[in-house]
Amino acid sequence: MSTLNKLAGVAAAAALMAGALQPALAATVTVGFEQFADLDSVTNQIAGMSFSNATVLRSGAPAVVNPGSLADSEFPPHGGDNVVVDEGGAITIDFTGSVFSVGAYFTYVTQLTFVAFDSSGGVLGSDQSTFQINTGGFLFGGIPSGDAGSSPNEFLSFSSLSGSIARIVISGDIGGSSFVMDDLTVDTGNTVPEPMTLALVGGLLGAGVVPGGWLRRRKSR
Repeated sequence: MSTLNKLAGVAAAAALMAGALQPALAATVTVGFEQFADLDSVTNQIAGMSFSNATVLRSGAPAVVNPGSLADSEFPPHGGDNVVVDEGGAITIDFTGSVFSVGAYFTYVTQLTFVAFDSSGGVLGSDQSTFQINTGGFLFGGIPSGDAGSSPNEFLSFSSLSGSIARIVISGDIGGSSFVMDDLTVDTGNTVPEPMTLALVGGLLGAGVVPGGWLRRRKSR
């Protein structure tokens, strides 16, 4: 084989190794509920997810086109104009595939629990709101409506290294209408390089097909 052909092979192998070293991309989806109209029920319209007790509220600010029923001075959206409220009870989200992490932003009038379950119904873990109330706005006399030190849109989340999350239940008041949720983020992909990828890189190094290895082998002859 000519030196030119050897160099071409080395370049191809190096490119292959560089690609192999790239971690698997995380498949992260953020749901802002902007595709829904005010008072729409969210059920199975979003691929891979099924919701219970989730109703859309749209910002009521006059500056918003087609203002809706959300009192956004108390419950400002984290992004966009829409949020979902716990209509009638805890919001439940079921997933059809592997999920590594779930998180969202919450504004609430009672303490929240955010619980993750696996496909067998076992509890994986949970998160809890820091305050009892974190609404925006002010009461009479200029007193903040939320607890001291709080602010709207607290982020609650849970992660599973094995991608075992099958269901999330967010509970506030048993009767509902106690919190709003926005910008739900779901990660369905692992960001750690796969074992097969690492094995491939190890094989390339062992074969000496990267430039340094090929040159070292040639000098030792």
